[in-house]
Parts: sequence; structure tokens; C-alpha cells
Amino acid sequence: MADHDPAKPFCYLPFADRKDYWKEGCSIGKLSHPLWDWDHSYPNFIKTWANKADDFRFMKVAKNKPVSSCAECIRFSGQILAAKSREDVARIRRLRKKHFLEVQAERAKYHEARERVEDGYLCMIIDGMDQKKTSLPRAPGSRAGDETESVKTRIIGVKVHGYKKYFYIVPPDFPHDSNITISLLLQTICLWTKETGGPWPKYLHIQMDNTCSDNKTQVMLAAFMRMVEAELMAKVQFGFLPVGHTHEDIDACFARIASYLRKTVCSTFQQLADGTTDAFKDGEAVSVV
Repeated sequence: MADHDPAKPFCYLPFADRKDYWKEGCSIGKLSHPLWDWDHSYPNFIKTWANKADDFRFMKVAKNKPVSSCAECIRFSGQILAAKSREDVARIRRLRKKHFLEVQAERAKYHEARERVEDGYLCMIIDGMDQKKTSLPRAPGSRAGDETESVKTRIIGVKVHGYKKYFYIVPPDFPHDSNITISLLLQTICLWTKETGGPWPKYLHIQMDNTCSDNKTQVMLAAFMRMVEAELMAKVQFGFLPVGHTHEDIDACFARIASYLRKTVCSTFQQLADGTTDAFKDGEAVSVV
């Protein structure tokens, strides 16, 4: 039920209060997990949680978690709390397990694609950074939501697996729709072919957020279908993780940028671009456009 934060070694549980986990444990019954090896009083549950701190040091409750939650996971957990019988609890847990397996299968497809190495194959992931973390101007120590932030600038990242990362500074007057997503994907492919000196990829896998506003649209599908019809590519595959489970490796890159920007002054687009580049000073291949 936990959501992994790719930027940190933490898994965030969906509830914001430990008492909700105690209630769910009581409704399910004693489990074969060391956390639930307690008599069924809440004080003993808290005591056990504290004593097992080393075993659960990477588990965090959901209060103020930096990753979005899955509505399905929250709904299943709420149904377990409201269940009136053990049969209902067992039925809901089976449905929740099926949901977890579906998410795991979708994520495995992307991980298999990004590890695939062969001529003519390219795997990339595209996502946008939280605008609240890239608004201008910014002073050292400023965080998302500061009143000093006025220009809603956006950073869109494209990670080409096995090669490098590309970050695009998008001004606020650019609409956030399928057109800009398609443009940045094509620009990334053009830069990749120019820098590597190779031809266009014949097989392309694109991992994107599961949103119908700018990714899962007819315009997006039509654009790449036209490329296949024109024989620029042989196959284009899209990957969409379920909403609430879309946290992937590109988000770890955004976390590094946000951490660096909190320590520097950014008043212009150029300073924002320089800060994005400087966030990766350990030899990683990065381009900022």
C-alpha cells in the first residue's frame, strides 16, 4: 500500500494517522508481520511501533508527503476500516492486492524497457516539475508557495535512458498541452540523433504521466501514428502508470534541482537554467534548453 519516493529512500503509507493503521489491523486480525505482534490495545500498538523503529525506519505516514496518493488505495483502505465482517475484509484485501499487482506489472514493463539495449531502440520518460518550485524570482531558502514567487515558470524533463537528461525551461505564456509535449519529445529525439550521429530510432518507448490533458490525448496519438505511417519509426509504445503511482526516476532528478534552487538566487530564466545545470555537478550528462 506504500508509495515509493524516488528522490529519497522512503515509502509513504496512505494514512496520515497511525491510529488508522491500528484500526485496520484490528479489522483484519493478527498478521504475520512483526508490527502486528501485539495485544489489540492502541497504547501497545504505539509501543510496538516505537520498538520496531529500526525495522520501519524507511516507512513514513502520509502527513505532508511529497508524492501524490492513489485514490484506489485510499478507497480500499477506507472500505477495510468500515467493513462489518471478516469476509468483507478478505474480499476487499483481494481486490486491493489485484490493484497492487496491476501497478507492479505496469511498472515492470517500463523498467524492462529502460534496461533494453539494442540498436534502433530508444526509451525515454518525460514529466514536468512542480511549478511552485520553479517560480521566479527566488531567493535562498524560498520554498513552494512563497508570496515572492510571481512568474510561474516550468521545467520539463526528458530522460533518455542510457544517454543523458534534457531539461527545458518553459515560459509561463506557453500553454501546457499536447503540442508542447510533442514538440519537446521530437526536439529531444533530434538532439539525441545529432549528438550521437545515429539515425532516428525505429522502436520508441515513451513513459508519461497518466493525464488526459496533455499526454493521453488524440493529438499525441495522431502525431506519432503519422510518424509510423511515414516510416520514420516502426513502432511507438506509450507507458502510463496509474494515477498516484507515477513516481519514477525522473522525479529524483527534479528533487535534486529543487534542493539546489533553495540555496541560490534565481531571478531570470538564464539563472534558472544555470541552476538546473549546476544541480548535476557529478559528471552526469545534462543539457538545459
